Amino acid sequence: MNKLSLLLWLPLIFSCGGNTSEKAESGNILENLTVTLDTVRVDVGEELINVGNYEKFTLSPDADRIFYHYYGEFEIHEIDLDQMRLAKRRILEKDGPDRAPRDVQGFQWMPDDRFFMFNSGLAGIYDLNGKKIESISTQLAEFSGLEELEGVNFFPQVWISPDRSKLMAMPFKYDQWMLKLVVVDLATQTGKIHSLPALELTKDYQVRWEENGMLFRSGDFVSGHWLNDQLAIVSPSTADFYLYDWKSDSLRLIKNEPKSLPKMKTGTIPNQLQSPEDWREVSAKLGKMVNYKELFYDPTRQLYFRLATHNGKYDADNKRLGDEIWLQSFDLDFGLTGEHQIKEINWAPFTPFFKDGKLYSYTVLEEDLGFAILELKF
Repeated sequence: MNKLSLLLWLPLIFSCGGNTSEKAESGNILENLTVTLDTVRVDVGEELINVGNYEKFTLSPDADRIFYHYYGEFEIHEIDLDQMRLAKRRILEKDGPDRAPRDVQGFQWMPDDRFFMFNSGLAGIYDLNGKKIESISTQLAEFSGLEELEGVNFFPQVWISPDRSKLMAMPFKYDQWMLKLVVVDLATQTGKIHSLPALELTKDYQVRWEENGMLFRSGDFVSGHWLNDQLAIVSPSTADFYLYDWKSDSLRLIKNEPKSLPKMKTGTIPNQLQSPEDWREVSAKLGKMVNYKELFYDPTRQLYFRLATHNGKYDADNKRLGDEIWLQSFDLDFGLTGEHQIKEINWAPFTPFFKDGKLYSYTVLEEDLGFAILELKF
């Protein structure tokens, strides 16, 4: 590993220290943060890999392995995180009964080293050798209770419960997100649709424009991610978020009340743009507002964390120069326990996850896959 200066922009590691009694009095466990950063390159041997094709990733439960779906090549790349090496390129079938999706909206590790893969035309459970174990319908509108999905043929994000009993999806209809969570009971072939009213303001911070006959969309979008055996549904526009518990089939709104950051975006932007140049200007305006990121769980501390950016800095051409980076911490019931601005860095980590109490973040080192390894102490 190479120890880097904290001034580097690579995704960061947090190391926390300070007087316990002072932290107790302030009610902020992140009051005193110090920062160190290590990076490590993944050894791929003689393999030629374009890391830009790593479309989605999924972790094994103990975080000793990370799997990347290799876009367009019908492959899964298995990375050994203990040895930091490419363990195996797992080849998927392009045709026949074991045919796998070329690209995926859902990609998830399953018990017994199975994988869930889903795209608009093909979905199923596969083993490590690419054999298809189970087929799953992609025509969700055909399930009882989901008639509202008639005409919906794209689901940008899809998940499955570990016991394969429930499918969860975010639908996209025509040219807009429906801002709903679809839940399918695969055994009974029935489904329900949950509204997400607390995230409705996200639509105010979306834009679209046309160029050469093509429609482009950008801005804030609601997204979901697997979080400690639940599905978290978040938006950059607000600190509030939802948790879907697949075991109890319940959706819970978590009201996050930050003390040092705005709770949500305010102000207006034009939603219909005329050109990419307009988007650069609007993007800078959005970047100066608060932007909440995904949550992640540290099992060694039994704490949840969330990153946010604020007050983005831009040059005269609206090129992004960096952000204020903020870290929040939560207890097991998602009560806010700490907030702190990480002043030593100005770029947020990309696809972060915890392993052995350290925060890992994807990065590229001279065109090779690497990780910035971030350590917390408090």
